[in-house]
Amino acid sequence: MSQVKIYGLKEPLRAIREQLSDAIHACVVEALQFPVNKRAHRFLYLEPEDFFMPEGRSENYIIRTTSLLSC
Repeated sequence: MSQVKIYGLKEPLRAIREQLSDAIHACVVEALQFPVNKRAHRFLYLEPEDFFMPEGRSENYIIRTTSLLSC
């Protein structure tokens, strides 16, 4: 199983969370052959003062981490 965490600014990330979750899940299912019913995503919404980004990034910048777990 995998655990996916997505960090980003609250408002822009909320606006795309469903589409982003679907895209990430489709990639995990295809590339890692994970079961379709094993989606485990966490969205971590940050305020601008809590999210330091590299220079030149827009408010749409996100960080995604994936942890592979064995059961």
